[in-house]
Amino acid sequence: MGLMARRARFEQLAAQTYLEREEARIQLSDKRNFPYPGRRKDLVDANDHHPYITSIYAANYAHQLTAKGVDWIYRPQLFVIDVPSDAGIPQKTIGFEPDFYLPETDQYIVVVKQNRRAGDELGSTAERLRRLAVIREIRSDLEITTVSSEDLALGHETEYHDVRINRSTSREPGENVTTNPGRFRIDSCDCGMCHAAEAAQSAQAV
Repeated sequence: MGLMARRARFEQLAAQTYLEREEARIQLSDKRNFPYPGRRKDLVDANDHHPYITSIYAANYAHQLTAKGVDWIYRPQLFVIDVPSDAGIPQKTIGFEPDFYLPETDQYIVVVKQNRRAGDELGSTAERLRRLAVIREIRSDLEITTVSSEDLALGHETEYHDVRINRSTSREPGENVTTNPGRFRIDSCDCGMCHAAEAAQSAQAV
């Protein structure tokens, strides 16, 4: 994708409403077969909306915030950030979409996935943190905090659990929105924001 096309795509996403970007996220997760996406029954954001969350780590963090009585919004906004040529990263335009926004403290949260990709390889933890450092420098007006996925692996939902039989240990699927959708998943959101969007779509169709 060319630089101009990349920036135009990010600008298009940034101009969309929250629910439009959420619908795009749903379609993308269907195409890429994300393993743990869905609306969780007991996760409601500051807008009384059941957001479509695409990872167990984010869902577990939302549960932590909810348990503490902290208001949150999932994937609240996309920022288009132009990167100077001397910033030391290959991206010249970044579409920055923080995982969470905490309205009470005006704080953005990024869940950093710990992975096995080596060094500064694209998509590695080190590369993501370096890119985030550039974002923080350019957008010093934003308060950005990181949370490690390692700290969120064991929570309300789990990817795996270890089963020990005799002297051997095997890894079995955990309890999560994919393995037990009846416990975790809700098919649609019935909040006022969703109703308003549906009414607007119906009016346009007439």
